[in-house]
Amino acid sequence: MPMDIKTNRAFTLIELLVVVAIIGILAAIGVNTFSGFQEKAKKSSCSSSHKQLVKFIQLGCANCYVGNKFLLKLSSGGLSYTEIDRCNLVDSGDGENLKNRIQHHFKVETYFNNWCKIDGKPDGAGNCQEAVANGGRYGNGSTIYEHELHSCDNSNISDCKTIVVETNCTDSTFIRDIIKF
Repeated sequence: MPMDIKTNRAFTLIELLVVVAIIGILAAIGVNTFSGFQEKAKKSSCSSSHKQLVKFIQLGCANCYVGNKFLLKLSSGGLSYTEIDRCNLVDSGDGENLKNRIQHHFKVETYFNNWCKIDGKPDGAGNCQEAVANGGRYGNGSTIYEHELHSCDNSNISDCKTIVVETNCTDSTFIRDIIKF
């Protein structure tokens, strides 16, 4: 009569350790790859916001040349604002005042939470930061994701019919566009 031999089939400690080590290696590779994707996405978003701001200014100036308006918001106090045509600043070549009005436009937008997305960076309390900063030193490596506007307020810009848009997307990526109107 043959004996029934029951054998327990279980994983050995060595086999379990090998599996855990393999999972750990795959997780480390995945986390590293994911971090790279996040950094690229942030850089791409920042670059896109910069281009959006440049196109906004270019389109506004172009509207003036074809007889349309360059409407920029002006705070009327509290949560109200009016839109004012700023083609007079484009026509007169007053880059300094135009730069200030554009910056103020985005500051007003920030109050209404419409333009936080242009720089995508809320402050520590979760409130929307100003989307477009006004001034600073030319080429100073501004706060990351902050867009800075410069005109003839800077010694490096001699032509007041020029607005320079600068954005620092990462510690090593700095974008600058020059808009002549």
